[in-house]
Amino acid sequence: MTKITAFWHYILAMGARHGVNPTVFAVLYLIHHPLFWGTVTWIVVRVKKRLVIWPHCILAAAFWLMPYTYIALSVKNLPWYVEVLIGIVFLFGLYKAVQEVRKKIQEIAQNSPPPLRIIKGEKAEVVE
Repeated sequence: MTKITAFWHYILAMGARHGVNPTVFAVLYLIHHPLFWGTVTWIVVRVKKRLVIWPHCILAAAFWLMPYTYIALSVKNLPWYVEVLIGIVFLFGLYKAVQEVRKKIQEIAQNSPPPLRIIKGEKAEVVE
């Protein structure tokens, strides 16, 4: 048996022991990145248009935390220190998602012109 096959059997055994399907976790882990970055792109577009973004920020955080939430909700028979470690990873993921969204918003704020207010029949003026 090759090392890769042995490792895969070990992962499957650990998943069965703790009630987690490693394939589901792997799929969630692989799809959470494009979903998160797609939502951040959506937020960037909405910031440029000066639209409400808070629901999209919640969606971005949910996408970022999706695989860790699966682990937190489905795992059984774990030592307490592993649960603490999962909690730390969960909180760090939430912090990182918020940090990335804030960074993108600040980049837009620095690079975009101020909004214009158009009064009927008059010139457009910059809103302060």
